Amino acid sequence: MSEKWAAQQVEPERNALQGQFSAAAAHQGYSVPEVSATGSDTNQDVAADKKARGYTTKWKWKGRDGKTLPGGREQVVYYLEKHGGQWEVVGQQVTLTELED
Repeated sequence: MSEKWAAQQVEPERNALQGQFSAAAAHQGYSVPEVSATGSDTNQDVAADKKARGYTTKWKWKGRDGKTLPGGREQVVYYLEKHGGQWEVVGQQVTLTELED
């Protein structure tokens, strides 16, 4: 992550996932994620030093007591730039968030 972009990150006042975190906490739960590259035109090499990459994350919650809780799915496009031979994330765009009931 670029230092400039990292400095701009702030925690939202209300997180849409707070309900899931609270429910999982009641069961000492943890998330079980699956991440895959998002197909189609989300993955682009814009220039030699600029790229966009899309990923889809699906998750569910597993309680340490054996209970499985609903999760969801989110798609995010990350924007990367090459600086000094290193790729840095300089931005992101959430394109889809779906929560299970």
